[in-house]
Amino acid sequence: MADLTQLYQDQILGYARDARQSQPLAHPDATAAMKNPTCGDEVHVALNINNGKITHVSAETQGCAICEASTGFALRALIEIDTDHALELPQKIEDALTQNQDIPLSGGEAFHPIRAFKSRHTCVLLVYQAVAKAITNKRMIK
Repeated sequence: MADLTQLYQDQILGYARDARQSQPLAHPDATAAMKNPTCGDEVHVALNINNGKITHVSAETQGCAICEASTGFALRALIEIDTDHALELPQKIEDALTQNQDIPLSGGEAFHPIRAFKSRHTCVLLVYQAVAKAITNKRMIK
């Protein structure tokens, strides 16, 4: 089990590095920001959307390593995801964290150890909440 925990820790740190290397989109179709009032984590996302699918994601994160890691993971995991599915992700991921289920994105098992730390769930969810907010805002403007 220790080897598995180390693997997940290495993945988490890699995803956090990915978030810090995110480059802004020149012409995003949708943007939003979310802040965790409890700890101060903040995520700003920008999306390109084509034919109802997310084609590009950029993000700026100021927060803990878990928030950065979740954002870095999302930068890849959300590509080609249907926007309707993306809107469901905050609740589905929260359910996965609280009900000991699999995270509904390929590679999401890296976040399984975080299930044991309820106070860190929002750190994982923040980027998905920001993405859902960006999509919702874009739909309201149309």
